[in-house]
Amino acid sequence: MRRPPCTGCSAPPRRSGTFLLRRPSTLDLLTGDPQRLPEVRGQEMTRQYREDLLRCVGADPEQRMPVAETTGEQAQLALRTAYRAALTRIAVADLLAEDPLVEFERIAACLADLAGAALEAALAVARAEIAQTSPEVSRVALAVIGMGKCGARELNYISDVDVIYAVGPAQPDPDDADDVEPENAQPLEEQRLVQLGEELVRALTQVIHGVGPEPALWEVDANLRPEGKDGPLVRTVDSHRAYCRRWAENWEFQALLKARPIAGDPQLGRQYLEAVTPFVWEASGREGFVGSVQAMRRRVSDHIPEAERERQIKLGIGGLRDVEFTVQLLQLVHGRTDEQVRTRGTLESLRALAERSYHLPGGRPRLRRPLPLAAPAGAPGAAAQLRRTH
Repeated sequence: MRRPPCTGCSAPPRRSGTFLLRRPSTLDLLTGDPQRLPEVRGQEMTRQYREDLLRCVGADPEQRMPVAETTGEQAQLALRTAYRAALTRIAVADLLAEDPLVEFERIAACLADLAGAALEAALAVARAEIAQTSPEVSRVALAVIGMGKCGARELNYISDVDVIYAVGPAQPDPDDADDVEPENAQPLEEQRLVQLGEELVRALTQVIHGVGPEPALWEVDANLRPEGKDGPLVRTVDSHRAYCRRWAENWEFQALLKARPIAGDPQLGRQYLEAVTPFVWEASGREGFVGSVQAMRRRVSDHIPEAERERQIKLGIGGLRDVEFTVQLLQLVHGRTDEQVRTRGTLESLRALAERSYHLPGGRPRLRRPLPLAAPAGAPGAAAQLRRTH
């Protein structure tokens, strides 16, 4: 007899229930045979989700820069409905898992890949909408870089999606004979590239969590970008590189450990990683690097209200952030010379560090199974309602 899983990814989300009430035609997601989740190991992204969500807005998944046929509320409704149908399938598979701890990494990766697919489809809608007034947007490439849990493919049901954006001139697709540069076309100036990139991002964001007939999906959070809220929303790859070289702080390199292209132009995404990754692995050579990372962790702990410190499993002493900070610090120190520990996910990184015998005094880490139990960011009510409760 199967028992309900006890991981943080599980518990049938209450919002999935309200989604089924709003869309009774989707009830067969519960009554039919559960679909097996796609295989995620050894893959950067699950293609199935990308193809399904692009098609639901009338975009061609085979194009490098897909453009939707539907726009506005119609596209918003189609995307959010298709996303929640896929989310319900993941939740059902989670609930029926024989061993939820074994399935934890697959569930988290599927959630991250589904979020990336939603951003891809939203970008296709944004391209169609912006093209109505600015046709030259077809000459703009945008890469969406996943950060945090999404970048590491360890997303949970109640996570926001942290992103960074890179913009550049679109290059003709070598696999598409019809995709050629117009004759006498002048390159777009950087200022115009950035302006159009920002318009795409704002339109994309509106599709994901703007007001509409179907509730918003989640917040798209770009605050990890260079200069945070005070910085430009999008930058060219050269601008990202210059920032890393001259101004980036140690905590920013720590955050970039999780960076992964999740939507948009794949070539531009690779260029972004090639530009910033070398700085990440050189960071530990900075004077006072270890001390500054430890000081950052203490500042996080110091901001926890006294009444919450004993029960803060996320930010408190010995909580999830302590595990993540420790793993990331070890990665940054040893990854400078050992590429085998240059991994993104916390569990994956723990395994890599343990295999190479890199650990703090006290012995080899033994957190592989307990960690998923603590993975949800909050109380059971948060997972049940698909929202944070504290």
